Amino acid sequence: TAALNGPDLPEWVAPLGLIVPGQLLTEALARRLGIDPDAPRGLNKVTQTD
Repeated sequence: TAALNGPDLPEWVAPLGLIVPGQLLTEALARRLGIDPDAPRGLNKVTQTD
């Protein structure tokens, strides 16, 4: 069991205060697992101009 501590906010607005810490946690976990969060599998970042 794990918990992500966030700012002391009312319950109805607390998810907004956890967005950035949640993203940082996800990035750290991906890097620890050897996954590049800037190049996810199955996503091609290609811009084509005509």
